[in-house]
Amino acid sequence: RFRSDVRSASLDPATPQSLVRRQPDLASLKEITESIIGTADHKNGGYGNGQKFIHAGVNEFLLSHYDQTHDARLLDHVRLTLEQMRSSAIYDAEQGGYFRTTTGADWVQPHREKLLIEQAGLLLNCLHLFRITESRDHARMAEEVIAYLNRKLFDPAKPAFFGCEDFLRLETKSSGEEFFTIIDHCIYTDANSLAVIAYLDAASRLNRPEHEARALNVLDFLWHHNRDEQRGMFHYFDEAPQIPGLLIDQAPMGIALLRAFAATGENTLLDRATKLADVIVTQLACSAGGYFDRGQSDLDFFGPRLILIDQNGVTASFFLMLANATGQAKYRDAAISAFSAFPGDFASYGIQAAPLGQALDEWLRQEESE
Repeated sequence: RFRSDVRSASLDPATPQSLVRRQPDLASLKEITESIIGTADHKNGGYGNGQKFIHAGVNEFLLSHYDQTHDARLLDHVRLTLEQMRSSAIYDAEQGGYFRTTTGADWVQPHREKLLIEQAGLLLNCLHLFRITESRDHARMAEEVIAYLNRKLFDPAKPAFFGCEDFLRLETKSSGEEFFTIIDHCIYTDANSLAVIAYLDAASRLNRPEHEARALNVLDFLWHHNRDEQRGMFHYFDEAPQIPGLLIDQAPMGIALLRAFAATGENTLLDRATKLADVIVTQLACSAGGYFDRGQSDLDFFGPRLILIDQNGVTASFFLMLANATGQAKYRDAAISAFSAFPGDFASYGIQAAPLGQALDEWLRQEESE
């Protein structure tokens, strides 16, 4: 299994100041791209040749980089991956949605668990693929994911999306093996933020304004029920907000707010995004570069704080988007800080470097347009 904590750039605020804060460059982007392509399973799709997981963020990076380079390898691999998944047992043909993982490289032996964050990521992939290919098959795949999420994981009373659908397996004398559904009713900020981003995209790509309305309602719930003025977003809501100040929640929520601002022009959404940026800069920044996964005093029993490449990649994207929306150079500087924590050797990070690669792509694209 690929892990998000395989490597970190720094473990302590006292990290030596010798860390080089160099400008992002094309060579780093190429290294990340080739490293990921090197892990690609060109027969079955996906990444690696053993147990398969959904890596929607990696797919999204490859599609985004394809938009800039028109490197057919990138598009072909994501298309292969999504189409192989849709035609295999990792897709639940009876109830909809995609299981989290399968044993073996060919997607045929699923572990029965469906996570919101992975459904939302796959929805983004399908919508992006549809934009490129204009294939109704890819639009249908997106619509299937939306139908599953609306039916199984959306709670209109909040309104927000539940965390996952799990399955309990029971052996019975009468019918053999049966599965019973268990819903995780926690409302996770990172997963709901990605769902918001995907639904906003679906509203535009599929010409379905009701998806935008749902996304805006979810954002409003998160802001008013799962946030603290000083500590930012909480990680999840379970009748009360739980675990504040994690980077994994601030940056995705910030991106969701900015995507909503772009869709609506509502300045309140931009103001909210800047407040989350302030939380990241004041509470999670490392003086040597990059951003810690959590605040100084939170969850110390987990050990030292980490600067993780995937989370810093998402954070860099957030700051770049915010710089464009506000015209304030300080947010571009904040993005450079995220990049500077990872000065090289991207191949060793494997697919976990994909979010940083996507942020690098966005940075270089902006540089070319100026």
